[in-house]
Amino acid sequence: MLLLIDIGNTRLKWRLQKPAEARQGEVVARGSMATQELSLDSLEAGLPVGVSQCWFTSVASHEVNGLLH
Repeated sequence: MLLLIDIGNTRLKWRLQKPAEARQGEVVARGSMATQELSLDSLEAGLPVGVSQCWFTSVASHEVNGLLH
């Protein structure tokens, strides 16, 4: 499974999808959370498990981006 994350100034949006070769990238789940409220605990509770790859793009602060490394 591939986890795609887009972090903006106000929201983190994510979607979990099957690889492109498996049913053309079918989206399995999606969600969002407020960027201001992000912490390691909220990410662990709010993001899916069983991910083989994670790609993200961000315009958030270095502090917020550091939570994903």
